[in-house]
This record gives sequence, structure tokens and C-alpha cells, in this order.
Amino acid sequence: MQYTVRQGDCLSSIAAAHGISDWRTIYNAPENALFRTLRPNPNLIYPGDVLEVPDPERKTESGSTEQRHRFRAVAWGPRLRIRVLDQERRALANATYELVIDGQRSTGVTRGDGLIDVPVPPAATAGTLSVQYGDAVAKRSFQWNLRIGALDPIDTVSGMQARMRNLAFDPGPVDGIVGPLTRAGTRAFQATYSCRVDGIFGPETRGAMRREHDQL
Repeated sequence: MQYTVRQGDCLSSIAAAHGISDWRTIYNAPENALFRTLRPNPNLIYPGDVLEVPDPERKTESGSTEQRHRFRAVAWGPRLRIRVLDQERRALANATYELVIDGQRSTGVTRGDGLIDVPVPPAATAGTLSVQYGDAVAKRSFQWNLRIGALDPIDTVSGMQARMRNLAFDPGPVDGIVGPLTRAGTRAFQATYSCRVDGIFGPETRGAMRREHDQL
């Protein structure tokens, strides 16, 4: 069957909604060859993309009667990966965090590169992340509201705007419109990461954004 991607979808959530345990079953389906060419990063799909969703595979196992048998279903779910930086864009290593998604609370410590890497429910769309760092004398804390599955591909204006906002460059509203604020935010990003400062989403700027934001 055909499925049209909506905002907030990811391959894991689409697979779970159709009774498929592994999102790669959809992504690697022969019918989705064109989709793979369009979206080489399976974590970044776009509203309006059209997928062929295969029927769930059914597997039969034999077992002796009048005995108990145990089966385990293996599912490949999504992971949330966030790198936390301070105001000088340095990694916040060994900072304590609390993550709340769908009412489920998890805590931990950021890695040496400031990374948080945790599994999330396939249908999760929102959450909150609180981070604390510093010593007892100068302890600081921040909280962010998260939109999970809402990041558009980098070759879209809305995708670039969202990435700029995540990196603390103000693009104005994430609306897919290149206005004065978006151009100003682009120029600020370009100046910070040694790109040609022209306010245009060119290949050089997209490459720098991909290296800084997407390659966790």
C-alpha cells in the first residue's frame, strides 16, 4: 500500500503503525528505490514523500504440544541523538540530564563530546530535556522543548532554518520562507564556520551545516 509521509513521521513510527517490526523493511523495499535516491539518510524524510509499505511478514514456528514456548520479537526502534553545547559552542561533557518523553523519565550523563543517545518510542513526537552542569558554586541549568521527528531534510529551507535554530542562530520562524531574519541567521552561521558570507543556502553552507549538525 502507498503511504504519504506527514509531519512528525519517521520510518520507525510508520513501520510500527503498519505492524512491521523493522523500519528497514520499508526503506529497503524494491518499490522504494526512488525514495532511497531522494532520501539517502533514512532518518530525514519529508512531508509529502510517498512510500510503498509492504505487507507485514508472517513467520511460522513449530513447537511440541502441551509444552510452553517462549518467543521474542526484535524491533528496530528510533534513537534520539542530541549534542549539548555551551554558549561558546563547546561540548558539555559529563553534564547531568533528565529526558521526559511520553511521560517516561530517564536520566543520565552526557558523553565526553556532549552527546546524549537514547532509544525513544516509535510514535514519540515531543518531549523535554533538562541539563545541569557546573559545580556547586556555579551550577547552571537549561531546559528545551523537543519536537521529535519534525526535522526536515537539509535541502529544504525549513530544514536549514530548524538546524540554525538548534545551533542558536536565529532564522526567524521555521516557515520555509527566506526572509530578512533567515538571511541574517545564515550570514551569522557562515561567518562562524568560515563560509562565504552571502546569506544564501549554497552547497558550501549546506556542507558546513551537515558537518556541524547532522553528523553525530
